[in-house]
Parts: sequence; C-alpha cells; structure tokens
Amino acid sequence: MARSLAEPIPAPEFPADFALRHVSGEQDIQPWVEMFNQSFIDRWNHHDLTAETVRYWMQDENYQPELDLIAVSGDRKFAAFCDCQIKPQKNSRVCTP
Repeated sequence: MARSLAEPIPAPEFPADFALRHVSGEQDIQPWVEMFNQSFIDRWNHHDLTAETVRYWMQDENYQPELDLIAVSGDRKFAAFCDCQIKPQKNSRVCTP
C-alpha cells in the first residue's frame, strides 16, 4: 500500500472506550503474539509466531517502537495492531532517489 504524503493524514477515529497506543515492551509481547497468531491462523502455511521471535525483532537495530501500534479496548484487551517496519537495507536496493 502506498499513500502520498502531500496531504496531512487525518486523525484516527475509534469506537468509544478504544485507544491507540504503542507497544510497551515485555508486558505487551505475549498478548501481541496471541493476537497476531489468531489474526493469521487461517492463512495458508501459517506457523505460530513466538514471543522469543518478537523479542528478537525488538532488539534489531532498525526496530522503531514508535511504529509498533496497538488498539486497546476499554477493558485493556488488544483489539488490533499495526506492525510497521522501515528496512533501510532493502530501501537502498529498491528505492531510487
């Protein structure tokens, strides 16, 4: 997906009692993994993601926690996630200035 940045991105709108926040480290890893696995369980060739893999990703020098977002319900349950990544090495190979 691509979107022009020539115009401002509108502020998100959420149902009552829902909020958007950043993943907050260790306490969020297991619920995030469970939500991820349930989201893709019906995908062809699905293999469950593990908390260890997510911890490994979070240690990567290119990991940007500000791009790791979750929507949380009023009772603090994870409702949705947005896993955004910028990979400088890949960008340098495929993007032209």
